[in-house]
Amino acid sequence: MSNVFDLGSVDPDPKPRLTPYQVAASVRAANAESTVVERPAARSADRRDSWRFSLGFDFGPTLSLFLPGAAPMIRGRISRGLFFVSSAGFLVTMTWAILATVGRLAATFELFGSPRATGIWALGVVYLAAASLHLGSVLSQERPDERDSALHPVMTGVASALVPGWGQLLNGNRRRAALFVGGLWVAGASWILVSPQLQLLMDSVGVYLPVGWQLFTSPAVRWILPAVIWTLSVYDAVTTSIHRRG
Repeated sequence: MSNVFDLGSVDPDPKPRLTPYQVAASVRAANAESTVVERPAARSADRRDSWRFSLGFDFGPTLSLFLPGAAPMIRGRISRGLFFVSSAGFLVTMTWAILATVGRLAATFELFGSPRATGIWALGVVYLAAASLHLGSVLSQERPDERDSALHPVMTGVASALVPGWGQLLNGNRRRAALFVGGLWVAGASWILVSPQLQLLMDSVGVYLPVGWQLFTSPAVRWILPAVIWTLSVYDAVTTSIHRRG
């Protein structure tokens, strides 16, 4: 006759019992591990991919060239986009207000002892502010995507032929793009200063260009400067694309 003794459980419990506090902590840890934190760079890349369109390149720099503030807004940087959009709207409003009331403003300035030409000089300040805002929009673009670093030379050349600086933006050269865009603003100022509308406006308030400005507004400068800007922009865009495609 054999005696059987109950020695209890010899093997340890493979699943130890957890307290309710430990169970809740493990659930929180599992949820934290399963949650994927989306970084700003990843969100920006996703938005950039969504705006590549069927053309095969990032369309954001193009938007910054034609509509300052549009590219940051579609990429989620609302505050930066609103700054450029609101500033552009303010400058447009100021230009319209000055042009619409320049005659009355001249009399008002004269009444307060200021020169009658103050309104004309205010237009010049607004023009410089608009140029600075446009250049700031071009320079504030993000680093180009690697897929956009070797665009076809024909694409960048045609873009620069249409608008100097466009091909440079497609190549990711923001500073060169700003240089050519700034050249356009300078050439535009030369043409605006000799426009019949501005000449009539200046005559109405008794403003005349200094003698030194006649060279800047001469036909040679007004035609040669834009031609040089366009030629150099196309050449730079094409050679840069060829060099990157290797």
